[in-house]
Amino acid sequence: MRQSHYNEWANLHKNDFQPVVAAYKALTKGFTCETCNGVLYATPTAGEVELLRCACSLHSLNLVKKPR
Repeated sequence: MRQSHYNEWANLHKNDFQPVVAAYKALTKGFTCETCNGVLYATPTAGEVELLRCACSLHSLNLVKKPR
């Protein structure tokens, strides 16, 4: 006889999951350029990150700490 375990996630309904989807969309919208519709990404992609930018360069956030 095969045992099954109770999994509360298996019982989710659409109304239960809608707030999760809404929160995810709001989060990703905050990291999306309104001009090029691209997701912001870090450069360089390997090594120490220097910039957070979009493809059209409208957003370009310096992430390098300035020396004191």
